[in-house]
Amino acid sequence: MDDLMNWKNRYEALFLDISFKKYRMKIDYTTIEKAVSRLRGGDAIAYEDLETIAREDLWAFKKYYMWPARQQIEDDLEKTWGLIIDPVARPDKEEDMVRGLLALFKSLPLTSILLRFVWPEHYAIYSRPCLKLLRVERGYDDAEEYFNYNNEMRDYRTSFGLDRTADVDMLIWAISQREDEYADIKSLLSEKLPKEFTLLDLIRNSGRRPLKVAEAFFNYGDYQTSGFWASRALEKTLQAACLREHGYLLENTPREKSDIEFLLGQLAGNPVIQKHFKLISSLRNLRNKAVHVGSNFNKQMADEFIDGVGTLAEDLEIVV
Repeated sequence: MDDLMNWKNRYEALFLDISFKKYRMKIDYTTIEKAVSRLRGGDAIAYEDLETIAREDLWAFKKYYMWPARQQIEDDLEKTWGLIIDPVARPDKEEDMVRGLLALFKSLPLTSILLRFVWPEHYAIYSRPCLKLLRVERGYDDAEEYFNYNNEMRDYRTSFGLDRTADVDMLIWAISQREDEYADIKSLLSEKLPKEFTLLDLIRNSGRRPLKVAEAFFNYGDYQTSGFWASRALEKTLQAACLREHGYLLENTPREKSDIEFLLGQLAGNPVIQKHFKLISSLRNLRNKAVHVGSNFNKQMADEFIDGVGTLAEDLEIVV
């Protein structure tokens, strides 16, 4: 725990140093987080909450963003009671929350900013520098775009052993700045990665070759993170199979099933899926254990998971 806190203090200090050089001010996200924390209980958003988030003495919001004028949205803000939910406690309502905020603000960056300050554990600010660096798969609309982006940030949260998605946001933003300014950040992040993996290796392979990332963390001895990336590889395999079979990816709406269950349902007639019925049942069980922290996901489980996903992908002729 002490090592984690020391690492956290070090990357926060580096972020503050880089942001001060860029904006000539000390960034203070914590004050904003505390001020809008009441919204976590589902209270209606007040225009004063937006003004707090926009305080130019705390960060450079007004350099890039602007909330709609009070008279444009104040009536709609009064109707937001119950819109903001805990995405962990109520995952079935997360998409409704994101789409509701997008309809209100008519802006993906502004929606992400509100979510980041209300739930820093779970959300990151959508920004062009980070998007360019991570090369996230684009969505068919703003909601899917943000889920793709934020899920990528959550993946890095797991890989770096962090508690909050917003902390990954800080790190990736810092990395997106000039190379001579983020050398220390890259060196610091390398402490959290398998020795043969650089930060750029992780970024390049996370979307295209998640099973390779899983194997690297397995060899590193981090079986929980290895299992997490293997679960991403399983999902990517099934998505690719659906895309090839149907010509497009069907939307899992309403989210009455998990993404894995939904994808398997779309592939029910696929002969490879039918052939590997027992294997897929095992992979589903392993995935459930891998994505739940504290489930004692061990070396044997990680090994079986990686091997099973690799077998399924090979028979489906999909590269992960």
